[in-house]
Amino acid sequence: MRRKALAGAVRATLVTMAVTTLVACGSDSDDKPGTDQPGEWDAIGNSVGPVSGFGSVYVNGVRFDTDGVVTSDDGIDREEQLEKGMVLRVNGSWKETGQGEAYEIFYDDLLRGPLTTASWDSEQRTGELKVLGQTVLVDAQTVFKGASVDELKATPEAFQVRISGWYQQEGNFRASFVGAAQLEAIFDEYQDVELEGKISNLDQLAETFNINDQPVSYDLAQFDEDLDETELSNGMLIEVEGTLKENGVFVAKEIERQGDYLAGEEGDDLELSGPVMGEYDAANRRFMLNGFTVQVSDATEFEDGAQEELLTNGVRVSVEGQVSGGVLLAEEIELKMVDAEVEGVIVGIDLSTNTIDVGGVTALISSGSLLENDEDDSQDRLKIDELAVGDLVEISGFQRESDGVGYLEVFKLERESADDDDDQEPFELQGRVTDVTETAITVLSVELLAGDVDISDIETGQKVEAEYVPTEGGQYKLLEVEAIASTED
Repeated sequence: MRRKALAGAVRATLVTMAVTTLVACGSDSDDKPGTDQPGEWDAIGNSVGPVSGFGSVYVNGVRFDTDGVVTSDDGIDREEQLEKGMVLRVNGSWKETGQGEAYEIFYDDLLRGPLTTASWDSEQRTGELKVLGQTVLVDAQTVFKGASVDELKATPEAFQVRISGWYQQEGNFRASFVGAAQLEAIFDEYQDVELEGKISNLDQLAETFNINDQPVSYDLAQFDEDLDETELSNGMLIEVEGTLKENGVFVAKEIERQGDYLAGEEGDDLELSGPVMGEYDAANRRFMLNGFTVQVSDATEFEDGAQEELLTNGVRVSVEGQVSGGVLLAEEIELKMVDAEVEGVIVGIDLSTNTIDVGGVTALISSGSLLENDEDDSQDRLKIDELAVGDLVEISGFQRESDGVGYLEVFKLERESADDDDDQEPFELQGRVTDVTETAITVLSVELLAGDVDISDIETGQKVEAEYVPTEGGQYKLLEVEAIASTED
């Protein structure tokens, strides 16, 4: 096991990246981007994506200094009311170093109402919620607050939820955040429900329509200033707020065009992150992301393993570019697909590089990382300097390599409640095999000795799931290993 060599290589290759992310993970730096001159910003425009941290607001890897005010019609008007995973539009300025200044922050629920059904596949770590007749897709990257996905699955009829995420072209939704509350609780003083989607079965005489399986009556609705009642048509994307009657009919109070709060101005720099929506239009080199059309060109730079052929439905990416004619002209595209995991106790922490060691795996905590206490419903935010050697953690993220050194870029870290004998439990990891010999395999730069475990069928490039323990000599040996399908992320 090459732990000393690996640690040195990681320090050398990741130190630049880590310096730009220290604030995101708990540093109390007094640096204020707002003191810089306007010409020093790398971009001025809108950044749209899920919140990944607080102490200011972190969106798309940038720490935005704020005045604490949030613009929203959904009962949220202060930064402290936001939750990780909520999708925001931040109008502001930012640098490539990860510092920014927010001029205005916008938030809007995607859906809000009673939960009808919930399912969850613990093996695939995917599921579906049914809210107001809409199908909401959830997965391992969805942040749940107020109730776990297992609690929602057990008694869905006991909860109402607020959903933040993305509308999909096929008419369903993908959740970045699910906030749950008991039915008798309220999300705002009006107890309004909210719905977005495409109009179908429009009856202008009866003043009714459907959004998927949800009937809507709009005879009492007020329309936004840029939408007239006569403009309603089947297939139009709209946002509706109102009340839900006992007969299941949604009575609309307000109707507006969908996604207005995310729209930027012509010529704005814009950053988006989320799952690709629908299939990639290879002929025109376009795809949908967060409701925007993204245009790829020969000038588009692909980073961190992203390739044009990988832009398929559901793949998570980050895109930087400029708004032109309502289209985002992509300048940079970065892959954000979770493809590796590790679970076990922390055996080392290096605050100078924002890395932790879990079973030999070097995990890099960046400004885009979610750090949480498992099943903790408090408003406290976990920071890197609150972690300690011996803490039991579960980490999912992105398998990276720099100068031949493999590491795990953290997407989500959960600190588990540890028992006294947790340090005796085996480590578990999932990742792609980078080297195989007769006596060992290497995953995420961790050499795992085979011992009595048969590794004859393991090949370089395969994704595997392994359990392993440390040896007295400071190495690691396998307890078991199994090749898994590459689609199991």
